Amino acid sequence: MNGLSAAGMLQLFEEGERGTPLARTALVAPLALTAGELETRLLELRAATFGTLLEGVAACPACGEHCEVTLRTSDILALPASRDPVHAAGFEVRLPTGEDIAAVMHLDDPRPALLERCAGAPVPAECTDEIEDALAAADPRADVQLALTCPACAHAWLLRFDAIAFLWSDVAAGAERVLADVDTLARAFGWNETEILAMSARRRALYVERARS
Repeated sequence: MNGLSAAGMLQLFEEGERGTPLARTALVAPLALTAGELETRLLELRAATFGTLLEGVAACPACGEHCEVTLRTSDILALPASRDPVHAAGFEVRLPTGEDIAAVMHLDDPRPALLERCAGAPVPAECTDEIEDALAAADPRADVQLALTCPACAHAWLLRFDAIAFLWSDVAAGAERVLADVDTLARAFGWNETEILAMSARRRALYVERARS
């Protein structure tokens, strides 16, 4: 997968700035993909644009201490992927897609509606956990849980990995850097945005360095 260009990053940021996480996901991948496939696309785009190292900060739910989170996209992409339906509790259930999630996310409790869409019939409450466990096992990239331990109080907890949150944080920061470069070069040399964005990142950085000196 090709990474985002400077112009592509600005366009993506502009189109998704006020969007929901799912709307932002739809800008870079079709929602007809399964949840795991969407996470895969997001991670591949993030790796191609910004590199494979993922670094973040999580607040400990016990004491509030900020804990560093570090992993690589390959850690998640190494997990198995599948599109095959699962068989559990007497139901054949297909893996949820982004379209399925979008259709039920407005509900106070979207779980029953999501399972009904994927099973093709209402799912009794007593079967919900078994089916959800089977779906999670079949598509582990869709719901990655990071095991964290607080360095301050030793509290251990699971944190759900959010690929679009990681990607969007980098897109927002990258867009700000590109806009700063455009501003600097336009003021220094009179070039327009199209001319500046057409440069490679390395050449743009060299001109910015010269403009600032």
